[in-house]
Amino acid sequence: MNVNNRTTGQQLTPYAAEAVPQSNSVAGKENMFMRLMLEQMTHQDPSNPTDSNQMANQFAQMAQTESLTTVAKLMNANNTLMDNLQTLSTANLVGKQVMVQSDSVDLKNQPIEARITLKNPASVVTLHLKDKQGTDHTISLGKLPVGQNGFSLDPQKNGLPAGEYTLSIVTDTGEKSPTIELAGTVNTVRISPADGQILLDINGLGDVPYNQITQFGPAHSKPAHSF
Repeated sequence: MNVNNRTTGQQLTPYAAEAVPQSNSVAGKENMFMRLMLEQMTHQDPSNPTDSNQMANQFAQMAQTESLTTVAKLMNANNTLMDNLQTLSTANLVGKQVMVQSDSVDLKNQPIEARITLKNPASVVTLHLKDKQGTDHTISLGKLPVGQNGFSLDPQKNGLPAGEYTLSIVTDTGEKSPTIELAGTVNTVRISPADGQILLDINGLGDVPYNQITQFGPAHSKPAHSF
C-alpha cells in the first residue's frame, strides 16, 4: 500500500486557500495560522508526522506576538491620554505668569522679570544684551551669590530701545553660560500643526515649547534687585 500519496509539499485544498483571511489584523493572522497548521496536519506524511515540539513553539510564538501587540496598543492609548491631559492642563495657563529658560527677549517699554543661576559666587556679574544691529549693551548686576538670583530690568531706565535682544551673562569667575530665565504672561496656548507640539505664546518671548517652562507662578518669592 502506498502511504506517500499525501506529502507535506501538497498544495492546499481549494477550501483552505479560500478560507485564508486577507486581514492584516492580529485576529486575522491568528486565524490564518490555525488554518494553515490544520492543513499541514491533514496533509502530513503519516510515516513522518509533524514534530509536536515544533507545533508547541509555533503556538508560543503566536501567543507572544499577540501579547506584545496588545501591550503596544495599551502604551499608545496611555500616551494619547497623557497628551490630552497635558493639553487640557496647559489651557489653564492662559493669563498666568510662568518662567522660561531663554537667551532672547523682545523688549517693550515695561520692565521685565528675570533670574540667573550661578554655580559659583561672583564679584562681578555683567548682563549683555545684543540687538539686531549687533550693538552690545552691558548692564552690571554687581556681586551675586551662588544659586538663583532674581532681578528686574527696566529698558527705559537703561536706555534700551524696544526690540529683540540676545542675552548672555559674563562673570569674573569665567563661568560658562549661566542659566537665564525670563518671566512672562501666557497669552495663548496652541498645538503646532507640524508636529503636534504644545506651544505657549508668552508676552515678550513669543512661541515657547511647553517643555521649556521652568516655573509656574510669580518670578520671585523675595524682593529682587532692580536695574
